[in-house]
Amino acid sequence: MGCAGGVTIINNSPYANSNGADASGIYPVGATLFMFTVTNNCGGMATVQVTVNVFDVTPPVFNCPDTEPLLCTEDVTLYVSTLTINATDACGISSSQAIIFSPDYDCGNGMLPINFIVTDINGNTGTCQVILEFLPNLIEESDINWPADFFLSCNQTTNPVTTGLVLFEPNCSKIGTTRLDGPITLDPFGCPVFTRFWTVTDTCQVMPGVPGSGIFTHEQLIYPADYSEIAALIPNDTLYQEEADPIDCQVFVDVNFPLPEYCAPDVVIQNTFTPNGADASGFYPVGVTVVTYTISNNCGILFTEEAIVSVEDLISPAVICNDLPASVPCTADLDAIINGWVFVVTEACPHDTIITVDKSGLSNCGVGTLEVTLEIVDIGNNGASCTRSIQVTGGVQFFDPNDIDWPEAVVTLNDCGATTTPEALNSFPTLTEPYNCLNITFTFQDEIPDPVINVDNCVEIERTWTATNLCSGVVVGTFVQLILINANFSPIVVGGKISDNADNGPLNSAIVNVGDSRIAMSVMTNQGGQYNFSVSPAEESIRIQPSATHKRKNKVNAIDLNLLIQHLYGGVQMQEPWRRVAADVDKSGVLSDQDLFQIRALILGEISQFEAGNWKFIPKTITDLFHGPDDWMNKPEFIDVPLLEAGLMNKNDFKAVELGKLYIQTLSLTRDRNTIPKHKWLIADQVLNIGQSGKFLCMRIKQKN
Repeated sequence: MGCAGGVTIINNSPYANSNGADASGIYPVGATLFMFTVTNNCGGMATVQVTVNVFDVTPPVFNCPDTEPLLCTEDVTLYVSTLTINATDACGISSSQAIIFSPDYDCGNGMLPINFIVTDINGNTGTCQVILEFLPNLIEESDINWPADFFLSCNQTTNPVTTGLVLFEPNCSKIGTTRLDGPITLDPFGCPVFTRFWTVTDTCQVMPGVPGSGIFTHEQLIYPADYSEIAALIPNDTLYQEEADPIDCQVFVDVNFPLPEYCAPDVVIQNTFTPNGADASGFYPVGVTVVTYTISNNCGILFTEEAIVSVEDLISPAVICNDLPASVPCTADLDAIINGWVFVVTEACPHDTIITVDKSGLSNCGVGTLEVTLEIVDIGNNGASCTRSIQVTGGVQFFDPNDIDWPEAVVTLNDCGATTTPEALNSFPTLTEPYNCLNITFTFQDEIPDPVINVDNCVEIERTWTATNLCSGVVVGTFVQLILINANFSPIVVGGKISDNADNGPLNSAIVNVGDSRIAMSVMTNQGGQYNFSVSPAEESIRIQPSATHKRKNKVNAIDLNLLIQHLYGGVQMQEPWRRVAADVDKSGVLSDQDLFQIRALILGEISQFEAGNWKFIPKTITDLFHGPDDWMNKPEFIDVPLLEAGLMNKNDFKAVELGKLYIQTLSLTRDRNTIPKHKWLIADQVLNIGQSGKFLCMRIKQKN
């Protein structure tokens, strides 16, 4: 075949699908240069350079953004800048822009075309156009800020820049503003004034043949002078710390208010302190004085202002005290001597006179040094004082015991609960003659046979009064007074029983506190858990409230703690009301973690008892009724018993629940209700009085077959 056979063609194109004679493939936009190489079996070789040019002719793809109608006053450029253009192009986006045309609207209505142009990196462009709609924005009365009435100062003109212009919110209406000044006239008070008539016209709203459409008017009153400037010249509130005149307790204060000569020749100023117009200077008293200025002209009162003048007294008073007697006998009338003390005070302002007598230098017999101090304090809290001493002399004066007026010898009371203090009985010994040199004191001592009132007999209190001369320490007289308490009425006997809820047995050694407005006592339950006490009848109630500190032999343990944990978190609810009461160791009425923490602390020995005590006492009338497991939780631990009838025996029983003891093993006495006994026993009830014993009568009744 020669050298013409076995020809091989290869290419080095980076984008060709193969390196043979076929250089086809996917080429990027732009020019790609590569080589074809041809060889034969004889070793001959030739090369050819090839250039592949790819051009991007596809524009970017996008949709115009959605728009909303705008008011014509809004910033279109700012609004367009917030619009988002989502354009895509295989070769990439180089830029985007929005071309806003000149607005074309009248009175707020119109359309504005906006072209959006997006260019890719190869210069291909895509375009779209939106028409932006404008809404009308016609002016309203509320959009207009009219100028207020104006008071001109002396050097001001009536130019609107000074007196005020018409301002309104921006809008697209075609608005014109005009003004017309009326002639200067006099108001009803004779003051000059003129009216400025303002007109605002919105040509976009004016409708031919419709009066007032698009036209707004306002009247502004302009006064030639502003008299309120004078108020700024009135003196401020001032504190004058000056020495007041010692003759009449006042001081001259300069509060002159000169009337300005400019701008207000017809103004008249008066004040409430002096008749001199604006000059309120004068003698002001110590204290606070309010000066009211009135500014007026021929129009009447323009305004009023107040100034406060405060004057303080800084001068201390002067006092000249005569001497008191240097020495007097103990029998002298010291009060008369002190009340007759002569002194002279030099003080114009009001003042207080205080005389203090110090008797600490006198002995029990009234002998020694007596200090007398006179103090003068004026309204400015300035003071002056003088002190004199009097020596009180003398010996022990003879005391006549017949000068003691002893109280009544016998006092009879008909109330067992009556108070027997001397103050309550108004029964004291007194002296019928004064003893200036002696100090006689009275004391008493009561002897009571038995502190428990015997309701069958009179109780006799023997009160021994003792009169003692403290000068000599000698008892100068004694007197025995008898206080008889008659029990001429039937007492009320109140009692009851406290049972332990655990076994329904008696709770002995419990303390029962009893009290009302007259008495307060405590009694203890006996071995049978019973208590009783006697009180006099009264139109009120007496409160019974038990308490106890002892505990059962079986201490609070982990079983009790576990029962509460199961109740709070294990879903095993305690239905028995006494268990819930026992678990509520803080007596809050609600079972919570606080109860759990206290029970745990007691078991671990961190506390010796619960904060609320060891027991809770519930009136038996409550425990006899059961409507739910929480009936007992928030009930009071006391009973109020009305005392209305003498001889009434009140039965007031309590159930005692030991706090923390949630598990108590008891013997069940429940019998099978289906078992019918052959016999029945009838036990007759009895009512026993206090101290009376009794027996129960049992009778057997045969059951019929």
